[in-house]
Amino acid sequence: MDIIRKQTVKRSDPEKHPGGTPLAKSPRIDLGTEVIPKERYTSEEFMELEWEKIWTKTWLLGCREDQIPEPGDFICTNIGRESVLIVRQKNYEIKAFHNVCMHRGNRLADEGLWHAESFVCGYHGWEYDSDGTFVDIPDLNTFQQGKPPCGGLAELPCDT
Repeated sequence: MDIIRKQTVKRSDPEKHPGGTPLAKSPRIDLGTEVIPKERYTSEEFMELEWEKIWTKTWLLGCREDQIPEPGDFICTNIGRESVLIVRQKNYEIKAFHNVCMHRGNRLADEGLWHAESFVCGYHGWEYDSDGTFVDIPDLNTFQQGKPPCGGLAELPCDT
């Protein structure tokens, strides 16, 4: 049987190790000891308030980078009320778009991990490249929305 030894790890002293970064301790906040009301987890009103005041103002996790390793790999996921496409680009960067055709608002992909060179709307066949730009709009003269200045899929802030 192997013996597991507990090792104490000490934080580095920034005076001796300039690369070390000490973390400032946050002030202790008294959160109380009351039972949290169940409505906090079940109330639609509280959910709306939380979405408005918190989740629309902070970065949210869409996926891990290793889930979409190759150009054309993407995940379609829901973040709050929004369906989002997170797509690995040809230059290996990652972009995010609303999962919505710019013509009639139809969804372009189903939830899950996929691979595609482009996205085609099943309603009128509008096609978008993996970078969100238009590839093809059948019968463009009858779909004025596809003409400039419309630039393709609506992009979302995305970072790794």
